[in-house]
Amino acid sequence: MTAVALAGPAFVLLFALVLLPCVAVLALSLTDWQLGARTLQFVGLDNFRELLGDPVFRRSFGNTLVFSATVVP
Repeated sequence: MTAVALAGPAFVLLFALVLLPCVAVLALSLTDWQLGARTLQFVGLDNFRELLGDPVFRRSFGNTLVFSATVVP
């Protein structure tokens, strides 16, 4: 019982500071929302389809992979 009482605040903080923002970002990534707008329009995976079709993104992502593969090890 003591372990649950001591771990409780850590789980609350983990939920509030990590899990909730991750869920919110995932939900927003599936919408067409502009900062300051009052409405959300669900677009599904169209945002990701558009992103993967962008040559600048593909090149940047490739550069990031190369950088990570050479610097991290």
